[in-house]
Amino acid sequence: MTEFKEKARAHLDRGRIFGIQGKYKEAIEEYKKALKLDPSLKQALTNLKFTYYMAGMELHDGIRKKV
Repeated sequence: MTEFKEKARAHLDRGRIFGIQGKYKEAIEEYKKALKLDPSLKQALTNLKFTYYMAGMELHDGIRKKV
């Protein structure tokens, strides 16, 4: 496993912890970091979508804020 993939997995794990704690903003940031390091990490994208849903946001809302 490459260093980038290992770091992406660490961000994925932190995102899960934040999500369980109801800290959706922090979870979203962690999932975005994971995807930036490893765009093929499907679980991070799935979790990101679910976290946006749980936070009452649409995925495009988060993307629009970034632009």
